[in-house]
Amino acid sequence: MLPMKNYKFSFYNIVTPVIEELNEEPTRILFSSRSGKSMLITDKLYQKVIQKDFSELQNKILSELIYNEILVEETEVEFDEILRQNAHSIKDDKNLDITIQPTANCQFGCHYCGQVHSKKHMNDEIVSKTLSRIKHNLKQKNYQSLSIEWYGGEPLMAHNQIISMSKDLIAYCDKNKLRYFAEMITNGLIFKKALFKKLVECKITHYQITLDGLPEIHDKRRILKSGGGTFDVIFKNILEVVNSQEFEESKSSITLRINIDKDNASSVCDLIDYFSEHNLQSKRVSVDFVGVVNWGDNMADKNSLNDKDFADKRIDWILYAIKKGFKYGDILPQRIAGPCMVVKDNAEVYDAFGNIYPCYEFPYTPKYEKPEYKIGHLNTIDKTINQNAITRNWYSDIKTDISTCKQCNLFPVCGGGCPKMWYNGERACPSFKSNFEDILLLDYILKKDESQEMIKSLNI
Repeated sequence: MLPMKNYKFSFYNIVTPVIEELNEEPTRILFSSRSGKSMLITDKLYQKVIQKDFSELQNKILSELIYNEILVEETEVEFDEILRQNAHSIKDDKNLDITIQPTANCQFGCHYCGQVHSKKHMNDEIVSKTLSRIKHNLKQKNYQSLSIEWYGGEPLMAHNQIISMSKDLIAYCDKNKLRYFAEMITNGLIFKKALFKKLVECKITHYQITLDGLPEIHDKRRILKSGGGTFDVIFKNILEVVNSQEFEESKSSITLRINIDKDNASSVCDLIDYFSEHNLQSKRVSVDFVGVVNWGDNMADKNSLNDKDFADKRIDWILYAIKKGFKYGDILPQRIAGPCMVVKDNAEVYDAFGNIYPCYEFPYTPKYEKPEYKIGHLNTIDKTINQNAITRNWYSDIKTDISTCKQCNLFPVCGGGCPKMWYNGERACPSFKSNFEDILLLDYILKKDESQEMIKSLNI
């Protein structure tokens, strides 16, 4: 026997009911959100563990339970320990995350978007000061890499600024032996092959593009401000890009995001069929399913599915996408140090007006124009900085009753969801909280040998 301290079954364990089909004896799937690890465990072993009866357990089993943080020290205050680990991980993070929103303009008038758009791009002065600020932040720690996310508005409406800024940042990183990564969220309307070639030279190799359905649905939701649909142009651009030599050689990838509410939920599989018919499943293209949420008090979520309905349908959509050849690896959420960039040292968002924010959903959104949401402005940041911009102190505020995170056994893999929503008085729990046991079973199936081939044969 290993020398045993007083151990307890961690609060951050999630376990399925007994599943007879998994093994010769009654078996459960156990997931530790502290470690992000899952394992099969017989019901007999499970009962011994929760009753703290370790006397007959082999050293190997005990070691595995402790290593995966399924068993933790009896005296440990687990929530505090998770926060301590998170803070330590963030402090040691060697990557600087930056979001640049080079334009406030967008061609679209999507009903669920909370931004107010204007014909404003970063001018030369703001471009220069943005670059200087990023380089300043890189010097604040021993960073080893820089990650840029290009967002908007529609970022490609300011593609000249993107190209010039990228070249400057890449040269700086090369000179200082820093790795450089970049990705982009774009509506895809001007995502032409010729422009994509220039973006690849800027090391932008991952893109997120939203398609909400086939033309008859998408073109009612993601419409031009001037009127008219957008699906055909966007999809043509995607096909030309993914079939280009540059896409293959650069190992670029695209995530096709579907923003879902009650108006398009029933047609998601039709859209997946369309993707499959055009062979996107073989082109490093993935499909993501996202519920429409309230953005800046625009009440866009009033027609959304409830969490349980969305979570259940999401499993069906994933299975259907797999059946059509799209690849899904580990669908279990992983242990994270923070929910997003808002808790990371020196991570900042820059907009076209020179404002600096902690959250990429704040720019161009009227609700977040007040000073308390801003870190500062590029013109005055060397003199005036708001270190306590809303969301910046998430891991201090979370110790209060701002959220229900202290009572949630999924907190280590969630980090609190979207802090912005909790500060707005909204519940920000991920939908998977409502059917996590089902996700555990699906993950087990996906990891079994030939499981994806089995799923393809299902009558879904």
